[in-house]
This record gives sequence, C-alpha cells and structure tokens, in this order.
Amino acid sequence: EIGEYRVSRVLESLKNTYGGYIINDVIIPNKHNNKTSQIDHIYFSRYGIFVIETKNYSGRIYGNDKNEYWTQVLLYGEDKNKFYNPIMQNNTHIRRLKELLNIDRELYCIVVFVQGNTEFINSDYVYTLDELENMLDNSEIEYTEEELERYYNIVQKYKDNPIQTNKEHIAEIKETIEEMKYKCPRCGGNLVLRRSKNGYEFYGCENFPKCRYIKKT
Repeated sequence: EIGEYRVSRVLESLKNTYGGYIINDVIIPNKHNNKTSQIDHIYFSRYGIFVIETKNYSGRIYGNDKNEYWTQVLLYGEDKNKFYNPIMQNNTHIRRLKELLNIDRELYCIVVFVQGNTEFINSDYVYTLDELENMLDNSEIEYTEEELERYYNIVQKYKDNPIQTNKEHIAEIKETIEEMKYKCPRCGGNLVLRRSKNGYEFYGCENFPKCRYIKKT
C-alpha cells in the first residue's frame, strides 16, 4: 500500500503537468470467463495509456522479460524468494483492459520498483520512481481529450461499482494458482500422475508423446 501510494503521488504530478486521468486499484472483468484482473494504476494521458504494476520489494531482484519467475535475494543470499514475472502479470492486465475498452492500439506496460533496486533486472519495462517521473519526456500526442474521457469513464464505472472485493480477488488468485499446479505450462493440457519404470511417481502431460513436459511430485 505504501508503494502504491508513492507511485500515485508521482502520477498526480504527471497529471498536473500533462493532464489526463488516473485510476488507482481497480478490478476489471475477464470477458472470457468469470476471472478478474486487479490493476494497480492506469494513467490515461494524451501521450498514451499506461498500465502500471507497483512492486515494493527490498533486496536484490533478478529477472528479465522472458523469465517466468524472478528472484528476490535477501540476507546476503541466505534467503531467496521466487515471484511471478510482473511484466507477464501486467501484460495480462493490458490484454483484459484492451478487451474492455475495445481498443487495438498499444497500451504501455510499466512495472515500478519503488525501492529503486532495478540494477539486476534486464527489461525496458521496469522503472524506478525517478524514471517514472520522466517517462513522458519527448512523448508524442496519441489521443484526443474526447477519446481519453470515453476510455476513462468505462473503467471508472468499475471503480465506482466494484464487481469484487480485494479479499475476493485474492481468494480467486489462490484458487487459480492451485489449478495451475495441475496444468501443463507448455501446452495447457492436464497433468496426470504417472509412474516410471523405476517406480518413481511424477506428473506428465496428458498430451504425451506430443508434449513431454514432466513435473516432480
């Protein structure tokens, strides 16, 4: 919450300079199922629509655009934690937002690490707070005021009339994570419990031999 507050302050400063609209912490629907997406910040600017994910992690952070999971290193390497690639997470939010707005133009993905610990992250989509303050330098106008107001009003309806509480959204995320434990990350097939010739149990993709993904029990 502290990290999101600090990012919102920077966005308000940008809004005062460049205009536009800001929506913080909004849950939008997925048109394909009953799932939802929680977006930390959306900045509707004439210079682009920016979808922003905030991370307030300490320690060293290692990752790049293609890694499915990034690593947080604490206590001089004694404590390591994995977390889902926030760029992939935010790109999912962007797809859902584009569907909601019925827009095929580019929406900009930004992940802000509030503590500025981006030294070991290899990505053009990751910003510090200082970099966020300057993100509109030399930008060109992309939207009219009328377009921005229309898009803003569509999303603001979900802010004014939430379709889900944050508690419900967190419960949904946990349920999805549990479901994904038994889904093949390569092809989306179900993982089936199998036994090797040596008697070891493992999960294998139901689409074997076309897909040879395996997971230890």
